[in-house]
Amino acid sequence: MSRSVAIALASISLFVASQTMVWVLVPVAAAELGLSNTFVGAVLATPAFVSIFASIPFAALSDRTGRLPSMIGGATSAVIAPLILAFGRGSPVILLLGAGAFAFEGALFFGPALAYLSEICSPREHARIQGLNGGLQGMSTVVGSLLAGVVTDLAGFVAAMTIASGLGCAALILIVPCKESGRRRTGCRPSLREMVTVYESAIGLVRSHPQIQMAAIIDMLYVVLIMVVGTSFLTLFATAHLRLSLSMVGVLLGIRNLVGTLTSWLFGPSVKRFGLFSVAFASTVISSVALGLTSWCPDTTALFILVAAQGLGFGMNIATYNTLIAADTRPTERAMGFASGALVASGSGVLLPPLLGMVSQVLGLGSVFVVGAVIGGLSLLGLTVIARRERYVLAVVPLEDDDPE
Repeated sequence: MSRSVAIALASISLFVASQTMVWVLVPVAAAELGLSNTFVGAVLATPAFVSIFASIPFAALSDRTGRLPSMIGGATSAVIAPLILAFGRGSPVILLLGAGAFAFEGALFFGPALAYLSEICSPREHARIQGLNGGLQGMSTVVGSLLAGVVTDLAGFVAAMTIASGLGCAALILIVPCKESGRRRTGCRPSLREMVTVYESAIGLVRSHPQIQMAAIIDMLYVVLIMVVGTSFLTLFATAHLRLSLSMVGVLLGIRNLVGTLTSWLFGPSVKRFGLFSVAFASTVISSVALGLTSWCPDTTALFILVAAQGLGFGMNIATYNTLIAADTRPTERAMGFASGALVASGSGVLLPPLLGMVSQVLGLGSVFVVGAVIGGLSLLGLTVIARRERYVLAVVPLEDDDPE
């Protein structure tokens, strides 16, 4: 593994750890203000709403002018957003602003970072590196979950958000000295007209690339089910219904993410043996069933078992998404491909969290896990339809001219 790949993986991992802490603690801060579950859902929808308007233009910009400026901007926002949340937690308005800033950092960072990672390794290494990336991101969510729970219980919300800011700062320090992959860019910034009409290009990418369509479904599952339902609403469920401390919730989420990490190490061999579609399908079945059963969880032991099973299913998601996009896009459209794939997840992330909040307000927090399982089932149907329509080849073959320069 080259030094550039190692630095990219480390910066992405630190960034993910910071974001995980925010995902865990924002709903807790909202609940402490006495806000309704519907408002909590609105707060969780804010990042997706901002992402719809920011991810695509910034991805297009990075395809033109390079990955690193956008990555640096995202890491800088990762330093600022937790501090806004830390010192404005007493106000619902500041909470929404902090969630918006949190979304802005993801929109700036993730698409260009994933494109950068795919460009500094050879096509033959994509599955292995993306499996490693998924594993390291999983470990980062373990660390982020544990830090969020333990630090909040011991030192308070402000201290936890300050640590999240520090993790963003560490990612920024790693990124600043990096160099671009060496690919030729046009160097010219897109015009305002191009930035406005770039959504047409994004929709065109999704419509013309079946693998991006599948990646969009996979990313939607990850954002809505593992982050919104399986992290934020699960935190509320565990603390309100099972009376778990935040430290114990951190351990719970840490175990799930650790199981997901260990599973992700098997991504490369699993794809080689069974094919990418089979891996994606099986992992979605496992995670959706485990998520639905969480609704009827009778005690803490059962909750730990079911949440660990969710990790077993979702462990392949990140690597599957990244591999699908990298294999189906060329360097000049890669960041756009990642952002376009995330567009479905962003749209779902705007609509579903407030809906889930209203459902939980009427039927109880456990009902959101049933809704999540239904979403998983519908996603399986969508994956199957695309695969059958396109006679999808189970093994992903990288583009021939995609070797790093």
